[in-house]
Amino acid sequence: MLSNERTLQQWLTFSGWFNILAAFPLMMPGLADLYLTQLSRLNTALGWGGAIYEVPNLPVHALLINTAGADLVLVGLVVLYAARQPLARKGIIVLNAIFRSLFIVVVLYYVFSFDLMRLFVLFALADVIIVAGFAYGLYQLSANAPPKLNQL
Repeated sequence: MLSNERTLQQWLTFSGWFNILAAFPLMMPGLADLYLTQLSRLNTALGWGGAIYEVPNLPVHALLINTAGADLVLVGLVVLYAARQPLARKGIIVLNAIFRSLFIVVVLYYVFSFDLMRLFVLFALADVIIVAGFAYGLYQLSANAPPKLNQL
C-alpha cells in the first residue's frame, strides 16, 4: 500500500469516527436534548454568543433531530467503509467532501443569520480540515498514480 493511500485512509477513519461520535447522541431520544443542552451551556460558558438551545416542544422537531443524528452516523459508517479501499471508493470520498462543504455553508448561514450558538462553527471548522485532508489525499493519489494502459 502506498503511503499516500495510508494517509488518506487515516483521514477517512478520523472523519468516519468524528461523524459517529459527534452525531450518536443526536439519534437517541432524550440524549439528544441533553447533548445539545450541554453544548449550549459550554457555548455560554465560553462567552461565544448565539441563542441558547431550547428543547423542542413539537415531537416532529425532536424526530428530525434524531433522524439527522442517525443519518450522520450512517455517513460515518459509509466513510469508514470507504477507508478500507480508498482508491476503489473515490466516489464516496468526493461526494462526502462535497456534502461536508455544503454543511459548512449551512452552518455559517444559521450562525450568522439566525444566531445559532457559535460553538457550531467548530463543527464547520472540523469539516473544513477534513475536506482539505480528503482533497490533499486524493490529489496525492492521482499525482502518483501509474499511467493507464490506454494512455501509453
